[in-house]
Amino acid sequence: MKKEIKAVLFDLDGVLVKSMPYHLRAWERAFEKNGISVTQQTLALHEGLRSADMAREIAKEAGIIFDNGKIEQIVLEKRSYYQEIAKIEFYPNSLELIEAIQKISLQLGIVTSCVRNSLNRAIPVSIQPFFEYIVTGDEIKNGKPNPDPFLLAAEHLHRSPSECLVIENAPLGIQAAKAAGMPCVAITTTLEKQYLPGADFIIDDLVEVLPIIQRLNSRD
Repeated sequence: MKKEIKAVLFDLDGVLVKSMPYHLRAWERAFEKNGISVTQQTLALHEGLRSADMAREIAKEAGIIFDNGKIEQIVLEKRSYYQEIAKIEFYPNSLELIEAIQKISLQLGIVTSCVRNSLNRAIPVSIQPFFEYIVTGDEIKNGKPNPDPFLLAAEHLHRSPSECLVIENAPLGIQAAKAAGMPCVAITTTLEKQYLPGADFIIDDLVEVLPIIQRLNSRD
C-alpha cells in the first residue's frame, strides 16, 4: 500500500526566501581580512552545511586550514554582518504555495542549516505559525547532507519519511532528503539542473509543486 504525501518540508535560503546574495556578502566580509575570496558558486554548491562547516570548506578551497577558534570568529563576524544587511523577500508564489498546501490539509515544516536568529530575520513572526515544526542548524548535531535534520522534522510531525515531500535547491539538501527516504523536489533558483542530481523532480518555479503533490497522491 502506497503512502500519500502528508507533509511538505521546505529548505529556507534559496527556496522560500531570496537570502543567498546577503549570505554571500556576509561571507565575503568575514573572509576578506584573511585574503580569501568567496564565490557564489561555492556557496550554492555547499549550501546546507552548517556555518562552521561552510567556513572550513571556504578556507579549504583557498588551501588554508583554520583552527576552531578562528572558524568561530569568522562565523560570528559573518552572522553579525548578515543580520545588519539582510533585507529578505519571499520568492514568487512561495506564500501562495504555503496557503494552498494548508488548504489541502498537509503539514508544513522548515528544515534549514541557518541558526534560529537568521530564520527569525527571514521569516516574519506572522508567517512562522504556518509551519508546524522548524529545524535550524543550531538545534542539530549532524547537519546536511546527513539525513538527521529531515528525520527529526518527520518525527515531530508524526510522519514516516515517505509521507514527507522535501523542497530543496542545493545538492547537499537533496542528498540529505534522499538519505532520509523522502521524495525530493529541486528548484533551480540558485543552481542549474545539472547541479541537482538525485532529485525526483526538478522545477523552475514553486507554482509547480502543488501539481506534483497531486500527482504523487493520485497514484494507484
